[in-house]
Amino acid sequence: MTPDPSPMVLKMLNACKEGEQLVETVHLPVDPSKASEFAKLLEELMAAMRKAPGLMEARTHTPSPWSNEYLIYEVWGGSAGLRQWWEGQLLGKFQAALHERQLLTGMPSLHFSYV
Repeated sequence: MTPDPSPMVLKMLNACKEGEQLVETVHLPVDPSKASEFAKLLEELMAAMRKAPGLMEARTHTPSPWSNEYLIYEVWGGSAGLRQWWEGQLLGKFQAALHERQLLTGMPSLHFSYV
């Protein structure tokens, strides 16, 4: 699984200026033989995330026919909601399940932008 991204996430959250929106994208290379299991887990995560305070938009994109990479796209109204989401238990449970069930074929790629 990936190294804990929390230090990078916390650094990014601390650098966010008042009034800035944050865009987070996550690329997840999923084992094709476990795609349906991953999709169910992702659907549960997204349903919970959409209730998170500060989330403005969240979308998932399934892989193209020549890829096994899923994309999660999130827009947050500021750092407070995203910080709460990252520090909450639901995201940690999702990350643990990815590892325990060996659903990924490589490291997730996490990117942030300020808007």
